[in-house]
Amino acid sequence: SAALSNGSFENWTAGSLDSWTVSGTITQETSSGYFDDSDDGSSSVKITRAGSDISLSQAMSTPSDFNSNTVIFRVRVKSSTNEVIRLRVSMNSVDYYSAYNVAQQNFQELSILVKCPATVSSLTVYILADNANGTAYIDQAMLMRDGNATTASVSSGCPQCGSHNYFSPPETL
Repeated sequence: SAALSNGSFENWTAGSLDSWTVSGTITQETSSGYFDDSDDGSSSVKITRAGSDISLSQAMSTPSDFNSNTVIFRVRVKSSTNEVIRLRVSMNSVDYYSAYNVAQQNFQELSILVKCPATVSSLTVYILADNANGTAYIDQAMLMRDGNATTASVSSGCPQCGSHNYFSPPETL
């Protein structure tokens, strides 16, 4: 079954991001250079943190699908400010965090790998702006399960395109 919906951030309704639970204010960004060129889509999320934390999250509707799996949650981030964005995977009430982004001109990958227990009762992924103030652009969110992309259907974009260029599947780690 599919996991992440609207991971390429192409789908918005009346200014609100589809499929994600958002805390704080975000906007759709469609300017060239501010969405990841490896994505067929032409949209990203613009997150500007100014003193208050912002989060985007998505809970897996069937967490048992991930029993005993290795999961990798990854996004592409562009920010000229260090340590604005990090990722969190919350599984069975335990939180796992990625490193923060590094300031740079291009999109970079942020990812976190978590080995799931035999029984997964809850699994939620988060994109967090919870540290430095600054603006970041987020694209290409993907949740991989044992090396395979688990994505819901999207109306545009290509969530799987080029995904394996970014990391090795868990089996080879």
